[in-house]
Amino acid sequence: HRAVAGDVIARDSRRLGRQDRLAESIELVVVQPLGPRKLGVGRIVDVAKGEDLVAEGDPCRGMFLMIQGQMKIYRAAPSGREQIIAIEGPGATIAELPLFDGAPYPASCAALEDSIVLTMPASTFHRLVEANPLLARAVISSLAGRLRHMVSLVEEISLKDVRERLARLLLDLAGDRDEVE
Repeated sequence: HRAVAGDVIARDSRRLGRQDRLAESIELVVVQPLGPRKLGVGRIVDVAKGEDLVAEGDPCRGMFLMIQGQMKIYRAAPSGREQIIAIEGPGATIAELPLFDGAPYPASCAALEDSIVLTMPASTFHRLVEANPLLARAVISSLAGRLRHMVSLVEEISLKDVRERLARLLLDLAGDRDEVE
């Protein structure tokens, strides 16, 4: 997995929206200087489809960078009902909030398909952020994007009726196409 990590991060991070600067910064600061075969800052982990990477309430284990696959970030009710907060793919960072506030993970994260993730201990991540202003700015930008997404989600859930939410969902699913499959 290590041989392809840098290539996948660089290629897939270009097509991301809110986290492209963070993934590209990690590529510049971590992968390129060390080379994809010498990622001594963390380890590559396989996560099987359906397996949780982190569970809500768990203590912080570090930073996670998606190399391949898809993960859902979600909250689950005791009844089993889930609220999916986000679906993340290659180049995305996952579960970084506890890196900064020291609190447990506020949501769970599970693989929607077999996935590959770079895991980096919190101490290593903090050292890299302190030493690299580009990475620090990218982290702030990424967290700001997540906050904007949460504000939008609150608006969708609390201020719009079902018909408006369904219309928005269909438009989002259609994207640039004329119809939704």
